[in-house]
Amino acid sequence: MSKYEFLLIANKVLKECESELGHDIIINYWKSNRPFSGRAYCETYTIMVPQPKSDISLNTFLHELGHLIYQVKPSCLNEYRACKFALDKMKENGIAISRKVKRHHNWYVAYSLAQAINRKLKTIPLELKPFRKFISTRKVHYINGEGKTWISNQHFADSSKC
Repeated sequence: MSKYEFLLIANKVLKECESELGHDIIINYWKSNRPFSGRAYCETYTIMVPQPKSDISLNTFLHELGHLIYQVKPSCLNEYRACKFALDKMKENGIAISRKVKRHHNWYVAYSLAQAINRKLKTIPLELKPFRKFISTRKVHYINGEGKTWISNQHFADSSKC
């Protein structure tokens, strides 16, 4: 697909989200060498994302839109639903989801779940149970005793089954 086609899909989904929310969404594009990097500000309906030029950057764009649609607690469930929203919209618009995008989705949700567990999450939501298998004492580490979380990326080589 060309960059233009990714922009058309992003614009189409943006219009759908604006009509669903009943609010205009402000987009700030940033130049970033990290296509998986984005931010959503739910109070101001603003997202900061890389311009959708590839499936990876489009996934980030859609993920941040997902945060505006789904505002739930705990945060790990919010991340899962935003990731699922992005993948569903990509499938709906006929974009093949690469192994790299799937792997990052699984890693990111597991990382978010590990953070929540480190912050004393009492119960794991049912939707996140499949991601629990990626977290064990060897895979989740505390850094400096501050509750920061790190998961080794090597454990996600066969994570396409989630």
